[in-house]
Amino acid sequence: MIKNNIEYNNIIYTVKVSSFIKYVFPYILSVINIILIFIFVKSVKSEKEKVKMELVNEKLDMQYKYYLMVKESQEKMKRIYHDMNNHMENIKLLKNSSEEVNKYINNIENEVKSTKNIYNTGNVLLDIILYEKSKICIENNIDFNVGIDFSQCDFIEMIDISSIFSNLIENAIEACNKIDDNNIEKYILIKSTFIKGYYVVRFENSKINKVIIKSNKIFTSKKDKFFHGIGLESIKSSIKKYNGELKIRDSEHKFIVTVHIPFE
Repeated sequence: MIKNNIEYNNIIYTVKVSSFIKYVFPYILSVINIILIFIFVKSVKSEKEKVKMELVNEKLDMQYKYYLMVKESQEKMKRIYHDMNNHMENIKLLKNSSEEVNKYINNIENEVKSTKNIYNTGNVLLDIILYEKSKICIENNIDFNVGIDFSQCDFIEMIDISSIFSNLIENAIEACNKIDDNNIEKYILIKSTFIKGYYVVRFENSKINKVIIKSNKIFTSKKDKFFHGIGLESIKSSIKKYNGELKIRDSEHKFIVTVHIPFE
């Protein structure tokens, strides 16, 4: 009787455990599936961020090397620019009224105009970036107005200077190039100031395209949103490195980005 009772109890216990497992197992399976999906999504997101950062670093590295290559050319242009102006004035004084001479001088003046935007911000790399972007603006009839003092910003690394200024100016040029209304002026305005322990740079450009801004994030109409987001992520990453902040404002025909970076 004792033996039978033990066996009976074991059977009852087994049946209860089996029933419990049968009842709980679908829920356990669901939880396991949710965990696996979560791990998969997190892994995909992590891989996507990794690829994005690799593309950002690769782009910045290419920009940095390019600007260093241009440095020597810009230095030469600085040396000859003032001499060219003097030569042009002398030729004007000595020339006769021949139309061919006038045409020749005008052609030279047009060539000089493309190299007259030599900047002196206090940072060689930033000077080169502004010079290169100004040439693009001239080609696209965009008024490029810059007033930047970078003399107290030695703590900002060159790779971040390239990231912030190159990407923001490129975005501004792209927005201006979308303007097909002759009544809307195409312009880019960049000003900086030092105030209350912050270095503040204000980027303003005209535009015609609609921009959606939510939580200080830009939602673009571009088809390739992933690659378009790389530039903005690169800017934010560089600013965050210095505990800075990026603010975005938008109106019907104006787009404004303000960068605040604390400095000692």
